[in-house]
Amino acid sequence: MRPLRWKTKYLTGTASIDNHNLALVNLLNESVTAASRLEHCQDFNDWHHSLMETVETTLSQPKSTFEQKHYQAEIQHLVQIGLPLPAKNGSACRDCGLCDQLGEQVGEWLTKD
Repeated sequence: MRPLRWKTKYLTGTASIDNHNLALVNLLNESVTAASRLEHCQDFNDWHHSLMETVETTLSQPKSTFEQKHYQAEIQHLVQIGLPLPAKNGSACRDCGLCDQLGEQVGEWLTKD
């Protein structure tokens, strides 16, 4: 997994939106660091990659307030359909706790303005 670099092209010009988006990038990057220290399942890699791709793609596009809400709904959908991971409680699960932690952090991010 690779971290997502914050770029000036992600800025919307609205401090609250920019801070909110930067917070998501930071928590996704923190999970990259945590994953490098723990043995985890491939399902976590795949799910995390999907989240990172969605965030990177969306931040690269101009956003209105409506599009920002749609973006948050897309992240929420990825969390809802992705968790629990298929490996969870199965033989592929490494009991690393990364999916639970990231899911909780993204949930908190979604509820902040």
